Amino acid sequence: MNALHAFLGRRIGYLLQTHPADSEEHRAAEALHYAVKWTWEALQDCLPHLHGNDETVLPEISDCWAGLRGFALPWRDAPDYDDRLWPPIAFEPVRFVPVHGGEASPPASQAPS
Repeated sequence: MNALHAFLGRRIGYLLQTHPADSEEHRAAEALHYAVKWTWEALQDCLPHLHGNDETVLPEISDCWAGLRGFALPWRDAPDYDDRLWPPIAFEPVRFVPVHGGEASPPASQAPS
């Protein structure tokens, strides 16, 4: 995670330093800076809950991570862009089904009357 955050920070820092503060390019870089910053902070806020075995944060972690990866996509041809360091992840909710006698019970809408 830190590698992706640092990668984005280098790119955004370069853009902010290169373009004058009143230019559209600087404003766009600043907007990207804040988007990355707030997404990174949301991800960091979730991590203590994950380590506390609170799986309710998994969808938010997945969304934040996908967002950070998405911000980096325009630089995917850069020499230091490395998908192996920040692989895609997906959260897929698990559906728990009560089991009776070794077989899953039908959903209530399909249960015999």
